[in-house]
Amino acid sequence: MSSIEPPEGSPPPNTGRFGGSGTLSLRVRAARGVMVNASFNVVVQALTAVQGLALAGMLSVDQYGLWGLITVTLGTLLWLGAIGLDDKYIQQDEPDQEEAFQIAFTLQCLLCGAFLLIVAVAMPLFALAYDRPELVTPALVLGLGAMPAIALQTPLWVFYRRMDFVTQRRLQLWAPVVSLALLVPLAAAGFGVWAPVWATLASAWAAAFAAVRASPYPLRLRWRPGAAREYTSFSLPLFVSAATGVLTAQIPVLVASNSLGLEAVAALTLANTIAVFAYRVDALVTGTLYPAICAVADRLDLLFETFTKSNRLA
Repeated sequence: MSSIEPPEGSPPPNTGRFGGSGTLSLRVRAARGVMVNASFNVVVQALTAVQGLALAGMLSVDQYGLWGLITVTLGTLLWLGAIGLDDKYIQQDEPDQEEAFQIAFTLQCLLCGAFLLIVAVAMPLFALAYDRPELVTPALVLGLGAMPAIALQTPLWVFYRRMDFVTQRRLQLWAPVVSLALLVPLAAAGFGVWAPVWATLASAWAAAFAAVRASPYPLRLRWRPGAAREYTSFSLPLFVSAATGVLTAQIPVLVASNSLGLEAVAALTLANTIAVFAYRVDALVTGTLYPAICAVADRLDLLFETFTKSNRLA
């Protein structure tokens, strides 16, 4: 494959965003990214399926159903919190990339701090809505313990922006491996619903430590006037979309829990463990191509090529 050569008078693709590996063409980089991300997703989803099926076999139906409620409640809150800070960081082309990263890291820390309070307030309310008081303690431990780790995983955005998918995925692989390594022994030892709680918490911190060690920029809090407004204006539509997704995920589980009990929630959790394979296909393609689209935002010919090829792949 040859490098992308723009027509005369057209702006060249932005290869400066790719760090020291900017000599590869975007086509080559995107093709490699699809292969790397496909391989990563196959491995991760296989580990997740093994973990989910093992958990279903080692926990009681009520314990597994309770874990399903915890994952749905925390998952929807985290989904709501994924308001596009990473997407905006990937899109930007600031001349000082260290400053841009540190501003994004500061905003992510503020967001995670806000969600510490939201989790502390929302978990008892969810437990009241589900009529499951036993939900509160493990959900709070997992939510409050994992939120700082999520903030410390911000350096992964740098490798995503550079389309350095090998480094990004290598660092992210720590989470599912650590989770599976701890989950089975803890569940076998009789920890019940606390087995996946401790395993998930440990996996989040393992990924955080790996990301911090590999970060190309120092992790410092930094501010610039107007940065919050810039990120907020970009993220508001994504927040609205996430809010509708929260309702879509919560309503079936709420109805199942109150009408049919934890057995129905356990069945939904197991079904989602299997169905997630199909959900990942579209995310794999679009996630790989997003940094490339940002790099050629001024090239309509390349944007059209990306649109057609991504649809064929999906």
